Amino acid sequence: MSSLSDEEFFASSTPRPPSAPRSSKRARDQRRSPEKPGTTASPSATPKGPQKKSRSQSYGPESQPASETEDTPTPAARSPALPDPATSTVPQATPLATPRAVPALPLSASLPTPPTTYSLSAPPLPPGSPPAPPGSPSPLPVMSHQPTQAASTAMPPQTTGPPLQPPSAPVAPATVTSPGGLIHLAPPAGGWPRVELAYPPRFGVKADLFELWAQKTWFKLFVRVFLAAHAVNAQHTVARIKDTLMRFLDAQASEITVSQPIPDPDRPPMGNYPHPWHFLVTTASPQHGQALVQQECINTHDITLLLVPWTPEPMKYVGTVGDFSLTSGRADCDLACEIIKHALDLNHALASFVTQHSLSGSPFAYSQAIHSIRVEGCDLLVSGGRSEAVWHVYCEDPPSLTPAHYNQWVCMIRGLSFSHVDHGVATFRNGSRQLSCVGCKGSNHPYALCRFPQIPGWQGPVPNNQNNTIFAATGINNGRGRGASRGRGAGRGRGRGRGN
Repeated sequence: MSSLSDEEFFASSTPRPPSAPRSSKRARDQRRSPEKPGTTASPSATPKGPQKKSRSQSYGPESQPASETEDTPTPAARSPALPDPATSTVPQATPLATPRAVPALPLSASLPTPPTTYSLSAPPLPPGSPPAPPGSPSPLPVMSHQPTQAASTAMPPQTTGPPLQPPSAPVAPATVTSPGGLIHLAPPAGGWPRVELAYPPRFGVKADLFELWAQKTWFKLFVRVFLAAHAVNAQHTVARIKDTLMRFLDAQASEITVSQPIPDPDRPPMGNYPHPWHFLVTTASPQHGQALVQQECINTHDITLLLVPWTPEPMKYVGTVGDFSLTSGRADCDLACEIIKHALDLNHALASFVTQHSLSGSPFAYSQAIHSIRVEGCDLLVSGGRSEAVWHVYCEDPPSLTPAHYNQWVCMIRGLSFSHVDHGVATFRNGSRQLSCVGCKGSNHPYALCRFPQIPGWQGPVPNNQNNTIFAATGINNGRGRGASRGRGAGRGRGRGRGN
């Protein structure tokens, strides 16, 4: 048996792939017995037409030339042979493009630039082109893109201009001019401070004179002068009041009357600024009277007038209690309020008085008034530089009584005392011990704490020293000691006046 050539041996020894078809018996015989030299291939063995490369030539650059492979059978005559994986290169199909992996950004890295946003706009007209006639269709919009601003976690850039401020509310002018040419302070935004009087305006006025005042047919109201005391000869004060009201209302002298009060001889004066404090004003025009009542206060450089209706609202201020061994703190104020409420609940005389004179006829008028009582603490500066706590008592829902009966009911309460097993006995500060502001005549603060001079643009007098002692500030002392008459040593604790 003749030996196989190297090429035939390589073709026969190459392993077949699983999917290759099985060769025929004739092809196997040709591989076992090659043709003899000098013989020509049979027409069936040699294909017609252009020669095709053998399977061994299509697998890489190591395949043999065509002259050396003429004796090899054609692909149709033999099964394909696989090349050596170590020496041949098999052309692979072009793989699909895979997306490139995006590297993960660290937390400290800045955010990438966001995609651009697109907006539609009309294309610009060429230079020198005439404008489009009215009613002609607008040109088609074009798409333009602009990068959007990235949402950055960094701090916004600092602006060089001034910081933005919220819009402020319009500020009312400090002064206004009345129709008659009077320049006075405009009412503040929150209204004038409420004055808590210890006594009604008629207090201290002679009884028969007050009856004559009540019979007047013109519009009636009361007026008192800021930081003024009763004077026997009030000629100058009456002239100033009338001139101020005439200029405020632009009225004639015959349309306004100012009546001087006469003190009650049966009522002793109290303090350095005794009653009566209120003058009677009558106007021929009700509109003028209503304008004065609604104004409440006329503050000028020359004089300051406080205007009160003829029938004022019931006073909510009952009085000022002292001598408890408590402080002015909120907890001690609540305790003082409970002590006072408990004592008033057990007072049958006060309850019977309200039931007898109540205008509403409600059987719960007294209990409602007692349960509406509240207490506010205050520290007063007394001689020696020490402070003393007192407690102001208010009735937020007073009973429905006439002004005379209500004043009588309040005086009955001020005559009581309140005792406690741990905190002693407290009484109301009456008479010369009653607090009284020499400015507005309020009874729940000294002049040094008056709120009228604290109004922006105030044109009237102001306290000389906010640290005045209680004697120099209220004038309730009877006059002994330099601390009361001249106020010397007010801030150094050298006043020697008797305050309590």
